[in-house]
Amino acid sequence: MAFLGLLGELTHILTSYFGTAAFLYFVARYLWRKNILKSAEDSTSPLSKTLPLPPGDYGIPFLGETLSWAFEGKNFNSTRRKKYGTIFSTYFLGNAMVKVTGAENVKQILQGENDKVTAVWPTTVRRIIGEHAISHCAEDKHKYLRKLALKGFSQSSLNAYIPHLRNTISKKVKEWASSTGPQPIYKDLQRMTFEASAKAMVGYHFKSSKDLEYYFNVFDDMIQNLFSLPYDLPFTGFRKGMKESQILRDLIDPHLRATLKNTLHDPEGQIAEDALHHVIVGDVLASRKRESKDSGIESDRSCNEDEERRMTLEQLKQISIELMFAGYATTTSSISSVIIQLAKHPEIREKIERELSESGFLEASISEGSFEEIQKLTYLEQVVKETLRVMPPILGGYRKALKTFQIGEYRIPKGWTIVYNIRDTHEFEFHDDVDFNPDRFSREGWSENRGNRFRWLPFGGGPRVCVGKEYAKLAIKLSVIELIKNCKSWAFENDQAPPMFAVPTLHPTNGLPMVFEAR
Repeated sequence: MAFLGLLGELTHILTSYFGTAAFLYFVARYLWRKNILKSAEDSTSPLSKTLPLPPGDYGIPFLGETLSWAFEGKNFNSTRRKKYGTIFSTYFLGNAMVKVTGAENVKQILQGENDKVTAVWPTTVRRIIGEHAISHCAEDKHKYLRKLALKGFSQSSLNAYIPHLRNTISKKVKEWASSTGPQPIYKDLQRMTFEASAKAMVGYHFKSSKDLEYYFNVFDDMIQNLFSLPYDLPFTGFRKGMKESQILRDLIDPHLRATLKNTLHDPEGQIAEDALHHVIVGDVLASRKRESKDSGIESDRSCNEDEERRMTLEQLKQISIELMFAGYATTTSSISSVIIQLAKHPEIREKIERELSESGFLEASISEGSFEEIQKLTYLEQVVKETLRVMPPILGGYRKALKTFQIGEYRIPKGWTIVYNIRDTHEFEFHDDVDFNPDRFSREGWSENRGNRFRWLPFGGGPRVCVGKEYAKLAIKLSVIELIKNCKSWAFENDQAPPMFAVPTLHPTNGLPMVFEAR
């Protein structure tokens, strides 16, 4: 009897404890939601009284749905779209936000730049990459930097990048072709694109394979910590990402100083060899032109006189890291995706091989094609586009509402973050045809018209469409060309396609073990 009494008392205590805990949890969630709803109020907009917020769940206090987003990956958007529709609200990475799917909804966001929205990335991304990065600038500053950067992705610039890019890819592919048994190639792809990106984007060449390996690991760790919780505390991903970013800035400091010194000495005589060099040359020439216009005379200027007019060394470091990130993360993801799709569809690989053979790309005497010649490979272009439709490297892009405005039946509150969903929009717009079919992007099947502009958007859209999209496509195509030149075929280990995860970019979680058959 005494034991039963003790058991009953213990049960009562536990029931009371868990009951109290449950009560406090629901109270905390209620207050959390109320606080978020309060942040959506806008006394200057009549929409606050006439339109509801998009439906959704704001998760648990402080974290919101961050953990759900991190664990669910690409399924986070699709499951909530099925539950709430193509516009829903949530909270993660320290921000209340609205996520939108579908060409018409995305169109309003991307065409509303500087009127309804402005670009914004999560706090951790802005701090780790740098507040002065091109993608983090607004209005005139963004237009100015974008114009300078675009020169680094012109047809002539892309042609200049081909030799080093092809040699870097070819060296790695030949290693795969000569191997026996399954090879986990994803890390190799990352190193390959990192090395190529450092050269093409910033003009940096690593002194040794040891240096390359060390800084590759630093860079990759930084990327992994970009989308972390925005709390700058010891042992957090945010703190680690900031430390790694500083290591990379210190690495490129001497290189940037030398480039800047040479450019200031003779900006007119510079032949820009990388994307950042184009930015530096353009900025120096623009600063001198402005100064000459202000003074009313043409004159030679010293480095010190230019100091206040041009970008600082720290700004250039941040843009350097941004350019390397742009040429690395999404490019690696896209190359791995096309390798996966061609392993799944050998008949499509064979069609590419026929096109390459007919165009002379498989001849031993052909060391490399020009950008113009590669552009003529229409079927390869279709395969790249279809791969990016099915497996876009990023889930979406970020904007911030400049004012309260309407999308569909809902209001988007001023100050809230907006995410336009890329992968989910592709799934939504092409829901009736899920097959991998490159012919959908043939001249007969697809046109770059207004109706299709926001249905396929792996590189974003509007005035902030990715400046490096042609570089990314070039790297993907060169990878396919080198693979087919050196390998009869390739297949998954045990014929099993790899499991994929979408954060921070789409990637195989098993290292992508592949078996190659050499020619």
